[in-house]
Amino acid sequence: MVCSYIDMGAQRAINEKQLIAAQAYLTLGQRVCFGHPYYRSRAAEYMRTRGDISFFDLDLEGAIHWYRAAVIMSDELIDRVRLIDTLAPDRDY
Repeated sequence: MVCSYIDMGAQRAINEKQLIAAQAYLTLGQRVCFGHPYYRSRAAEYMRTRGDISFFDLDLEGAIHWYRAAVIMSDELIDRVRLIDTLAPDRDY
């Protein structure tokens, strides 16, 4: 039950782009909820959001860091695609 409240708080914070609050929720639930798949998915969503922000700020090294972390946390296809797109060289020839 505690994990579900932590998950709801983290989801709300991520949706509202309150990343410090989202990180606090995820840190709070780290010891209690870590093994649950939805916790890992929420942590990956947080890392994906941080990667997106870095990518759109043209901080590609930061984006790669966050996308790799998202792939490690939750092996979702969207995370792999974003990481590959960020790592791919720009070829205009």
